[in-house]
Amino acid sequence: MSGKNIGIEHTDARPKYETKKDVLRRKEGIGRSVYLATPVEPDEPWRNAKQLRKEIKSNEPGAGWGDQDGIDRDWINVMLYFIDKKEKKLNAPDFFRFDQNWLLIRNAWPFPSVNLPNAIMHLSSQIVPGNIKLEFHRVFIISSSDRGPVCEIAEHGFTLHPRNDLW
Repeated sequence: MSGKNIGIEHTDARPKYETKKDVLRRKEGIGRSVYLATPVEPDEPWRNAKQLRKEIKSNEPGAGWGDQDGIDRDWINVMLYFIDKKEKKLNAPDFFRFDQNWLLIRNAWPFPSVNLPNAIMHLSSQIVPGNIKLEFHRVFIISSSDRGPVCEIAEHGFTLHPRNDLW
């Protein structure tokens, strides 16, 4: 693009146990068809299948999500976790670098409702002034639900790009 080679690293921002729970729901037919998403930390330790079955069957809401600012802060922390995780990979000696390296995060974290313009503004304000050194030239965050804007963060700030629905 514009005479530059661009490498795009991508990742799914999804709790590691959610995929396993989905498999158990389908394979074993356990749990409700509609279930409650509960707050979870990105580095939460893995739980075995027996514990996951118990969680699926109980479908407890947990401690709750808190206020909107808390949800937005949690979203920011999850995005920073995945950015940091991928930057470690980018900085590994055997990682091939391009003229520009971009990161694409597909956000599949189970948040009830994130005020995306507010959250991305605060995420960008932590990165852009140098509080957090961004190793990627650009970071894009898209929703797994195929709705909402495409968030772009670069050293100059952030942009929310409207998503085009081709169908």
